[in-house]
Amino acid sequence: MVTLLSQPGCGPCIAVKAFLKKYQIEFEERNVREDTEAAALVRELSYSGTPVVIAPDGRHVGKFEPDFLNSLR
Repeated sequence: MVTLLSQPGCGPCIAVKAFLKKYQIEFEERNVREDTEAAALVRELSYSGTPVVIAPDGRHVGKFEPDFLNSLR
């Protein structure tokens, strides 16, 4: 399952979520403002913001990246 680390009001987060829903890619969304472990994971992966998309195989990206997202289909 894909993990989406996001936060309210984040335009790129909304775009990633819409893409995942459109292509019926199963994902878990974690709000970094409410989930301290998710916020720590963003920092641990060396990102300074959201969205962070983590593939089931551990690959990750810290933005809306269509090529990466297409690889999840």
